[in-house]
Amino acid sequence: MGPIISFIISLSIFVVLAAIIVWIADYTSVDTQRATAIDVLNRRLGRGEIDRAEYDEKRRLIGR
Repeated sequence: MGPIISFIISLSIFVVLAAIIVWIADYTSVDTQRATAIDVLNRRLGRGEIDRAEYDEKRRLIGR
């Protein structure tokens, strides 16, 4: 029973450390603000991926 508990504790510590590292990496990322649907839509229009009619239709669907 001893090796099993030792393995479970080691695995738990590893998972907690991995979660902390992921959280810190996400928290310190350059783009801390998440893009909203309207932000993505504005970027797509700006890059020419969609035309004005499609932009207006999607913006109406988003509700803004």
